[in-house]
Amino acid sequence: METHVGELYENPVTGERGVVRVPPRQSNGHLLVVDLYVRPGGAVAAEHAHPATTETFTVVRGELAVRHDGRERRAGPGTRLRVPPGVAHDLWNDGEEEARVVVEVQPGERWLRRLRPPPLKRLLRPELPTVGLEPLPAEIAELIPGLAARPRWPNTTTVAAGR
Repeated sequence: METHVGELYENPVTGERGVVRVPPRQSNGHLLVVDLYVRPGGAVAAEHAHPATTETFTVVRGELAVRHDGRERRAGPGTRLRVPPGVAHDLWNDGEEEARVVVEVQPGERWLRRLRPPPLKRLLRPELPTVGLEPLPAEIAELIPGLAARPRWPNTTTVAAGR
């Protein structure tokens, strides 16, 4: 199943809602960009690490508590946090307002496969709901290289041709 701009992923248990901004197909599978919204009291499922994925978080609105490689810190608008493969991390919203974070994931396609609904749910509802994208403030958009000037990702055709 292909991912589309505006696809909505929701986890009512953890209080997270994600909207796809840049699907992996636009970068030959190398990058996924998602607007992540975390309600007050919401959090990612638990502290975790990805063996082969780099995640970069840029806070747009609100404030989050973050644990990164064993250290806790606060992250407010404009804060950018890069989490390389193998580094344990966790984030939660202990504030009063919904937090909005742009999440960049590399490689994107591999990470996205974990979020897909199980096969039975796909049979019952093959398409995920889509929503419009909320604009990013210019000062935040400038912090995110994958949005400002899209890098030219390897193309399987040109790689195979040796160019």
